[in-house]
Amino acid sequence: AFGEIIFGYGFHTVLPDIQASLHDKNTMDAHRDTKKAVTAVFCYSYPAYILVALLGYAAFGSDVESDLLLSITEVLPHAAMFVVWVFVIIKTATEATVYNQAAFTMMRDVLGMSAEDDPVDHHRPKNRTADIVLRILWVVAAVAVAIYVPFFSDLTSITAAISITPLTFLLPVAFWTKKYGSTAPRWRNMFHYAFMVAWAVLGISALVGAIYDVKRKVENEK
Repeated sequence: AFGEIIFGYGFHTVLPDIQASLHDKNTMDAHRDTKKAVTAVFCYSYPAYILVALLGYAAFGSDVESDLLLSITEVLPHAAMFVVWVFVIIKTATEATVYNQAAFTMMRDVLGMSAEDDPVDHHRPKNRTADIVLRILWVVAAVAVAIYVPFFSDLTSITAAISITPLTFLLPVAFWTKKYGSTAPRWRNMFHYAFMVAWAVLGISALVGAIYDVKRKVENEK
């Protein structure tokens, strides 16, 4: 479960693309606005994640599914679950729009499909039809992976432990300490080192737990 919570914080990879899409000519203003938005999101999302996890455990005990909706499906009537899944569809569609935008931009750049001569947005597609086809293929491939790859939620936990934990909680702090550590107060450097050690331990624990869950589920299906 911890790995899945961390997976929810992988949005930092699309922040540069979101900030660039603002077309703010003042870089400092763009950085300041982005920092305010990210701070507000973390202040809301982290308590929400923890609250849902605690309520799920309180309601279903140790038998709760890693995806809480799977446990809720067993106790709520179909009409109520229909409403729940409608909101899930809306949430997934809006999240996918933001997350996939960075992937679409990267693919256009790699495939030479971006209008680099555009003075305002050099990531704009040259050919709108080809760009739409590329997006459809990407979404279909992503949906197929999510549907047909077994133990997908456990794999997201493994991915979070291996990649998102260091990229979100370790490397930024390490880079800041390397650049400014010589002039920073001693207490701050010590805090950074303790912070990195703690998150390294949590990341390793999440990885071990996710692998154990996959092993247990494979054994149960035999």
